[in-house]
Amino acid sequence: MQDNFNPEVGFAPRIGIRRASGNLGYHYRQSWGRGFLREIYPHSDLEYFTDQQGQVVSRYFNAHLSLPFQNGGMLELGHNRNLERPLELFEIHPTTTIEPELYTFDDQFVMLFTDPSRLLSGNVRLSVGDFYSGTRRSLDLGAGLRLGERFTAELGYSANDIEVEEGSFTTHLLTTRFKYSFSTNMFLLGLIQYNDVYDEWSSNIRFNLIHRPLSDVFIVYNERRDVLTGERLDRALIAKFTYLLDF
Repeated sequence: MQDNFNPEVGFAPRIGIRRASGNLGYHYRQSWGRGFLREIYPHSDLEYFTDQQGQVVSRYFNAHLSLPFQNGGMLELGHNRNLERPLELFEIHPTTTIEPELYTFDDQFVMLFTDPSRLLSGNVRLSVGDFYSGTRRSLDLGAGLRLGERFTAELGYSANDIEVEEGSFTTHLLTTRFKYSFSTNMFLLGLIQYNDVYDEWSSNIRFNLIHRPLSDVFIVYNERRDVLTGERLDRALIAKFTYLLDF
């Protein structure tokens, strides 16, 4: 993706880069413990980014061990190794700016998911390790509710405790999602978030009708509000229609 690449109606998270990626894994269906353990799945992924001159700007390597359960839950442990070379100052928090230099940092995590088909389900992820010029400790908690085949809801909480040479801060993010299926081709979805960094609520409500295969009608309402004052910061109502022409 060259420096002057313009995605027009799409979205490109970063331009002026060359990207290579690959993954390797092995699905081992063991003969023991089949009553609760479906398989043992060690796997590894690599993503490598350079600029147009071939200088590395990002590299992500991970080695994970997944243990899927027969009921749909999963236990996973992993080690992530990262390399970042920011080319200019960038802000990761209103109080903290990262200097442009080469950083290598590793972290380890463990996460557990329970059976998502149950009335109530949950998940937890804990990670610790290095982060740019310092350290980061993260905790993610989630709970799910499933009422029959039509309605599902999720509640999530994420906390990050970050200490780097440039500053220290803690962030909290609260997320609520829901989905109601009127039929197999008509849905109502919602996302509501609280972000303590900016002290604001944001909401996204989306109606989706699949009027023919791979062709949709979307009606979307977005809104942001200040937590302290209740003032509406912005809102938008968006309609989108797609129609697939098959030749």
